[in-house]
Amino acid sequence: MAFQFDTNNVMAPVQRTNKRAQCHDLEGAHAYLQERLGEMLSDDEYPWIKEDGNGAVVEVMLHGMPLYWATFDAGSEEEIIIRNPDLSERTRRKAQVGGTMYRVADRAEGIQLLEALAGGQNDDLNAILSNACEALKEVDEIELPAIEERAKILYEEAGLVKSMGEFGEPNEPNPNTGRMRISKEKTNKMNQYKQTARRQLGYARLRMKA
Repeated sequence: MAFQFDTNNVMAPVQRTNKRAQCHDLEGAHAYLQERLGEMLSDDEYPWIKEDGNGAVVEVMLHGMPLYWATFDAGSEEEIIIRNPDLSERTRRKAQVGGTMYRVADRAEGIQLLEALAGGQNDDLNAILSNACEALKEVDEIELPAIEERAKILYEEAGLVKSMGEFGEPNEPNPNTGRMRISKEKTNKMNQYKQTARRQLGYARLRMKA
């Protein structure tokens, strides 16, 4: 019997996306946390919970930015100057260290904490998350663009446009596809200037010393 083609059996592909909820407000942060927790529950793996000899600690990441459960005085009265890409002063901040680790008794209590954080019913946790949302919004909308712009200035001042092309633009063909890509050497240079820019603009994060 000859095959009969029926257009009624044609289906449109299901669009899948890896785009997660934005964490610029509480609603978005809760949605993001609930999504991540769902994945962790499904895999029965909780990378935000690290067990040790004293129980466990919980460290939460919001789109790559660590959540500060609390902040501590850095022990210095000196203010950090936050600068614009042209190095003019934008604002000043008191030096503080973020407490990114919360001690819990065990993995089970760590999961309870994550569920409470994502659930939005705890006022103390909502306040912590709100501060994180405000900080992440500034990182995304002010800090990262400023670092990128300053890094571009440093790259151009080093005279690399002539040898490597414009900052952020592909400069060599991919041998497998023929499509243009950014070379490893150029990527390293760009990252180097981004790190320098971060320090120059006052965005280097303070860390507790062991």
